[in-house]
Amino acid sequence: MADHYLEDRARLKGQPKRTVADYVEQNGILVPKRFSSLKESRASGMPVFVRSEHPMEYAEVSGFFDSFLLSYIDEGGEVKDENDLKQKVLREGAVKQCTLSKKFHFISHFFIANYCSLLGIDPKKPIEDLSFSFWEKLGGRNRTVVADSSIKGRYHITDFFSQGIGKDNDWYFTYAVVEDEKVVLKDVRSKTPVKDEFEDTIKLYEDCRNLPHFDKDNCPIIEMQKVDGKLYFLQHHRGRKFNPAGFELTRSPEDGEKEVMFVRGHTPRQGFSGKVTTCYADASTKNFDEWRLPKKEFGSLDSHYNLAFSTIMNPRRRLRIIHPSYKGDLGWELFKYSAHHSQISELFVPEVSIIPDNDLFRNPHSEKRALNHEEYMERELYQHAKKARETGQDSYVKLRVVSDGRRAFIKRLD
Repeated sequence: MADHYLEDRARLKGQPKRTVADYVEQNGILVPKRFSSLKESRASGMPVFVRSEHPMEYAEVSGFFDSFLLSYIDEGGEVKDENDLKQKVLREGAVKQCTLSKKFHFISHFFIANYCSLLGIDPKKPIEDLSFSFWEKLGGRNRTVVADSSIKGRYHITDFFSQGIGKDNDWYFTYAVVEDEKVVLKDVRSKTPVKDEFEDTIKLYEDCRNLPHFDKDNCPIIEMQKVDGKLYFLQHHRGRKFNPAGFELTRSPEDGEKEVMFVRGHTPRQGFSGKVTTCYADASTKNFDEWRLPKKEFGSLDSHYNLAFSTIMNPRRRLRIIHPSYKGDLGWELFKYSAHHSQISELFVPEVSIIPDNDLFRNPHSEKRALNHEEYMERELYQHAKKARETGQDSYVKLRVVSDGRRAFIKRLD
């Protein structure tokens, strides 16, 4: 089916978050209060969350710019108007305070410049198109829901809440996979136990997904907020098109194959194979905006911090390998890759995303302790990085993957 907003991008009015929220609310779904202007938001006396708005944030780049509490950048009410707010954010690039830090620097201005440089785009246009909308700040827990792109009736759900710092910090994180109304995977990291019920979450997701303006065959990434038992819609970002796997992986691993801890997405029945980038030569020799974009890339570990590069490449990849930090600790990996827009995209934007066990590479860091120098030097991935740095060529391993969307086997072919 066609998407109303992709048929004509002007329908987003330059502000996809607010425009879609207005539409969803008109269809009887709870949405936090929005304010028409900076002046109105101040007059409300409510805590106000300033959300970045950019036309690309609906279907291309999730989290194109930072969102923040109005009080962080407008302490004392010195900001004159919306344009002054934008210029202040771009000019100062820092806010007065943050939940996790006394001084929090915006990374998105750098991200935009880097993103545009890699694609050969003049950054002036994206900056011109940047705006902000003003929302009532809700408490409660932040929840993200994505329908599985391979298995009908299967949903990925994350909950995240954190407040305070140090020993007084109250925090909660859940990653759950629900299939046919049954929880088939769940990992909870919590200081204060919370009972999870997902029926209302899936209902809200499907109610939103099936509204006439959206493509019902798409598996959107929908962000919600749960407050006092009520769910509020926050954001709809387009995901992958649903494509059923069509087979079940019922056999045992063959020689050389290893079953992975987690998979999202499926391969053909016979699997697929190709070169997976373990280390980019540019990572040790060039600034982020000087990296070369591969014309074609089968898969990658993305073991670097060039977020703009990953954002561009993820939709082009058939395979994303998320190499775990610790052996067998799936919950920790899901926590790391599910608490922010960019990490969520790494799980749900490539054709297939996999978290193998920690023994895919020689001498992995399998214990929760710091490596000494000799141990670090012996790691296979360190040797790959060294080779890429010395030769100026990216390093690879060749892998074969078979996945039905629930289970996956991985095999090294080199």
